[in-house]
Amino acid sequence: MDTTKFGQSLRERRRSQGFYTFRIASALHLSETTIRCFERGERQIPLDLLSSWALLLEAPEVLSCVCQECPVKAALATNRPQSVA
Repeated sequence: MDTTKFGQSLRERRRSQGFYTFRIASALHLSETTIRCFERGERQIPLDLLSSWALLLEAPEVLSCVCQECPVKAALATNRPQSVA
């Protein structure tokens, strides 16, 4: 998926849930500038960070376009903890 479109979809999801960039940044221990760069598609989001972001937004579908057989995605989809090795 195009990083710009993917970032835009993250921004839309964040906004639809009433989150501001500072709240996402604080929860993920990042700067607001970094969050904005991800949302504009200027930087690729590491998978481990993306999984945390998806949990924060309660949006397991975010991971579906990144990888089809992702154990983090499976754990999010079933809402039960699983070992991710």
